[in-house]
Amino acid sequence: MKIKINGIDKELTFADVEWQQVDSMPEDPPNSVPIMKQTPESVCFVLIYQIDGTMPFDKPQEVIDGIHGALQEDQGLIEVETINDKKRAIYSIVKTMMEENQLQYCLTLHFEYKGKFFNVTGFFSPNGMTGTRETIIYEMARREGIVDEKGNGWCADPYDPKYKKGLLRNLSEDKNIDVKFPLNPLSECRKFANELIGQL
Repeated sequence: MKIKINGIDKELTFADVEWQQVDSMPEDPPNSVPIMKQTPESVCFVLIYQIDGTMPFDKPQEVIDGIHGALQEDQGLIEVETINDKKRAIYSIVKTMMEENQLQYCLTLHFEYKGKFFNVTGFFSPNGMTGTRETIIYEMARREGIVDEKGNGWCADPYDPKYKKGLLRNLSEDKNIDVKFPLNPLSECRKFANELIGQL
């Protein structure tokens, strides 16, 4: 799929044919482009638009601290990634427990393109049966002795071992696990972020 974003002088291309541009809602920011994708395991919605001002591309700790300060008990920080060389981008992924014990992963990505700044907000939710990724990786970690019988070793904040609030990231949410579960919402979230940044 190819999309045109106001302020970017080239089309952005995404390999998956499931991505489709959809109609904007009245509350969406002006000139924003909403796209959506649905697979047997995920429902993905992303909004892309130009913004004013700059972003802390070289200050990921500020972003981490800000997220830690804002997280609720039903949320957890998965990761913050920054690119600050020829390309300038920073993104965070936060999970939220939704109804029926389903985890939604929210992507917040800011990037610079030719002196202009853009925001990407994405919601990556499960479609159909959930929990397979967590169950399989938990059992593997338990068998290998990484997680004990009480579950110790399964969850931790990725940046501060003393941070205990909310839904801490678990071992199944490591980026190296994505390849085993390519249609999982978290895998889709990272794939989209990397695909977009790769075109800047």
